[in-house]
Amino acid sequence: MKKIAVILFFLCITTITFAQIDYYEQPENKPDSSVLFRKFLYGGNFSFTFGTITRIMFSPQIAYPVTTWFTVGAGADALYYGYGSFKTFMYGGNIFSEFFAMKFLAFHFEASRLNVETFRYYPYAYDREWNTALYAGLGYRQMIGQKAYVNYLILWDFNYSDISPYANPTFRFTFYF
Repeated sequence: MKKIAVILFFLCITTITFAQIDYYEQPENKPDSSVLFRKFLYGGNFSFTFGTITRIMFSPQIAYPVTTWFTVGAGADALYYGYGSFKTFMYGGNIFSEFFAMKFLAFHFEASRLNVETFRYYPYAYDREWNTALYAGLGYRQMIGQKAYVNYLILWDFNYSDISPYANPTFRFTFYF
């Protein structure tokens, strides 16, 4: 009986402590938000894989929260890919929008252009092409501060082709500060 009482006590304390913070409340003594650059969110994602296939991706992004529930942004993409003796560098950019429902559910839409090195059998040569990806998906937004958060996204490329460097679905973790 004592164990159950102690567990219930700690659960209640944790719930009360967490309930004291609402990240969407506007503080009374907030700085002047009329300065545009104070509202921007900076972040992006980084991933790497080492082994038979080496893949290192860096994608910085900048976002602007239009409202509490809607964000638009743009980013750059840089990707190094190596498999055996084949090594290449891919680069490009993207624009995206995110809609947040229920403070934690994220709907993500993105258009991305990536310059990819491709191999053609006829004529036998390497060439560079622009790959256009149209991503849509949903995920979970975890707040880690009043303005900072992490998005855990599952995205589907609706314009998938043979030269797409990512598989469907794509799992992405994006940080914003």
